[in-house]
Amino acid sequence: MDKCITIVLGSDDGKSMPKKHLGDTSQFLVYRVKEDGEYELVKKVKNIALEDEEEEKHGSSGKMKKIMSILPSVEVFVGRVLSPNFIKMSKSTEIQPVVVKRESVEECLQVIAENFHTIYSLIQKRKSGEREQVIPALE
Repeated sequence: MDKCITIVLGSDDGKSMPKKHLGDTSQFLVYRVKEDGEYELVKKVKNIALEDEEEEKHGSSGKMKKIMSILPSVEVFVGRVLSPNFIKMSKSTEIQPVVVKRESVEECLQVIAENFHTIYSLIQKRKSGEREQVIPALE
């Protein structure tokens, strides 16, 4: 059976990732990335955390928890910039944050696929309880 990872990207238009925190985008694109480099869109999810003014602050733990609750099966959060919540996530959750410097969703997915084994390994460590505070920054 092929290994796969479930990732989420933030977008406002479904085609690009703006240079802002994942939690500040209007929608989340959930993809399944397979070991062989193939990927498929699983679903699009509206970012309801933006509707709560109190949750809008950068680095809000409430915002992070709300986003995690609407994306329960996601293993990797991908953003273009490192956020305070990515650092919190790396310390305390099973979710692996990853920063990818590409704007296009398509290019970002290709970079994730090219680094599949590194990311998969970090996810497996998290699932076994290891909280390595490694946040890959991929070009």
